[in-house]
Amino acid sequence: MLFQDQSVGKDIITQEDFEKIQAMYDALYSTPFVAKLLSGEKELSFFTEDDRTGLIVKCRPDCLTTIGEANILIDYKSCADASSEGFMKDAIKLNYDLQMAYYKDIVDEAREKEHIIEGLVIALASIDEVIAIIRRSKTIPESKEALSERFGLDDIQTTAIVQMQLGKLAGLEKQKILDELQEKIEMGSTCPKCVKNRYLISILSEIKKLYKD
Repeated sequence: MLFQDQSVGKDIITQEDFEKIQAMYDALYSTPFVAKLLSGEKELSFFTEDDRTGLIVKCRPDCLTTIGEANILIDYKSCADASSEGFMKDAIKLNYDLQMAYYKDIVDEAREKEHIIEGLVIALASIDEVIAIIRRSKTIPESKEALSERFGLDDIQTTAIVQMQLGKLAGLEKQKILDELQEKIEMGSTCPKCVKNRYLISILSEIKKLYKD
């Protein structure tokens, strides 16, 4: 079978184009700083819900690299002029800056939701103890501090937990909460195929079994 027949639906490039692309790759990765920037996860899809419209919005940056505590978004772009001034003109003309701001908003919100979900999963796994801690605490800050010390949760996660009504946590709403959490994870608050999200889903499944037994 000819190569063209095996590559239906794909763009076949010439040897000259391939060599140009390879030269670009080599030029980028020969610079240590650039190589570090491009060492992250490639083409992850991020999803979140727009608060104003209720629509699910998505972005797919070319690369997401974490250096220290900083998440750095990288998107490959073309331009007619590679000089700093020329690229800035193209970036403004083609709204590259607005696109990256849009990407950042989605990634930040999706990551925060994922982080909150992780905390809720931990809380639901020890729900009776969580309820006891909240009930014996005299103030919300006290309950958050106790939850943080007991389960290693941060302020964002403990805030989400204490804001949930105890009736929902203690009553028949447990199963509904678990189903909603799993739906959010499977929808892909970050990346539905990420190992971490598959791990969270497996934990939820085990918790559900406990509640059913």
